[in-house]
Amino acid sequence: MSRIPDAVRRRIPPLARRDRRIARLESDLARARRLRDAADVRLDHARTELTRVRAETEEEIDRIGRHAAQETSRLREAMNLQRRQARRTRATLDRETRDVERLGRELEQTEERRKDFETRLRHPSFRTRLSASLAALSLSRDRSWHDSSTQAQLTVKLRNYALAQSHGIAVPTVHAVWDSPEAVDLSGIDAERLVLKADRGHSGRAVIPLERDADGWHTLDGAETLVDGRPTSQMIDRLRSGGAGPYFAEQFLASETGETLPADIKVYTCYGEILQVLVMQTDGVDAHERGAFTRRYFDADGESLGRVLPRVTLSSDMPRPEPWEELLDAARRLSVAVGRPFVRVDLYTTDRGPVLGELTPTPGGIQLYRLDHDLAMGAAWADAEVRLERDVACGRPVGTLFGEHEYTWWYDAVAGDGGPEDPSTWPRRQACAEVPYTPPRVEDRATILPTADDSEDGREASAGDAVSPGASPGDDGPARR
Repeated sequence: MSRIPDAVRRRIPPLARRDRRIARLESDLARARRLRDAADVRLDHARTELTRVRAETEEEIDRIGRHAAQETSRLREAMNLQRRQARRTRATLDRETRDVERLGRELEQTEERRKDFETRLRHPSFRTRLSASLAALSLSRDRSWHDSSTQAQLTVKLRNYALAQSHGIAVPTVHAVWDSPEAVDLSGIDAERLVLKADRGHSGRAVIPLERDADGWHTLDGAETLVDGRPTSQMIDRLRSGGAGPYFAEQFLASETGETLPADIKVYTCYGEILQVLVMQTDGVDAHERGAFTRRYFDADGESLGRVLPRVTLSSDMPRPEPWEELLDAARRLSVAVGRPFVRVDLYTTDRGPVLGELTPTPGGIQLYRLDHDLAMGAAWADAEVRLERDVACGRPVGTLFGEHEYTWWYDAVAGDGGPEDPSTWPRRQACAEVPYTPPRVEDRATILPTADDSEDGREASAGDAVSPGASPGDDGPARR
């Protein structure tokens, strides 16, 4: 189709309008395209800016994140350090708190002990009187005044056996006596068991139980064997270091129940008055291991005294030994005959009945009893001193009094030196120890004991506070001579 000339087209009205409209539309289209291009430019710019901002933002976020992580790590380390310091501070505080509490308890215990000891000093105390008696014994022994010291004379076993026999009290059978440990010869002794002892032995060191079989004599544990009835060099050293002679072999006491060792009955007496009875038992054969013993304390009526001494192994079901009255009667008679305010009478219950073990004027160990019990025994000691002094003034001979029964004087079998330490030179007065005899009067002792008004001095200390830290009670120790 041929193109219509422009001049003609303009003269045709519809065509002219169409062309104007097309021109207008083309102009609008061109403007729209320009706007679109401008918008595209702005959009590209915005996209570029957004990318930049996003990159910067991400970089800032990363930087802030790294900084926050570093700061968090630093804060965490600081917090952990503070926690460790806090734990150390708390541990130090706890330790110091415990130290303060411990020191407070120690201060309270020290104050309790101060009041306890002050009370024992202000009132009659068994412990303080025992210490004074031990000091006097040491002086008499060191000065060799045995011939004039009743207390020193009580440290000699064979003399005590003779004294007990003279009052009708059984003693172990003495098989033989020798001057020295080297002279000991058991080959001619007709016994299956016996005990070697030193006359002045102490602390149980010069006590050697022996038994015999087809191979001869040996210790109970079989560790040492005698050759031809002669002791080994170790036995000789043990006897000689344990105490002075003479040396003797005595009967091995068997208990009524067949145990290896009979019950050890220690009766604390004050001039005829029974203070307490300590019963000790063991299932073993070593009598020197005091920790192996179980104990129980009884009063004169056979009732349990409970824990009157701290830190010892007590038995709550150990029966009182029988025959009870015979045991206490033997202890009372020897207590009066000895002529001392205090003596501990050690007895055994055997198939022969009560048998004397030894007389102990100063029991070893601390002997620091519960305060009320200590003061009661101290008051009994003071009462015994007054009663004995009165009896002497009324005609009682001074010192140990032998009874009317026959007794064996084993010192005739050895050669004494005739000096003041020779028992054969000591007086052996024979007289009735109970004429005159003033019995104890317990009711009068209230005037020398603490009263309820003595709020500080009379307060009873607990058993746990009665002994200094680290000290052993030593309730059952042998005589310290």
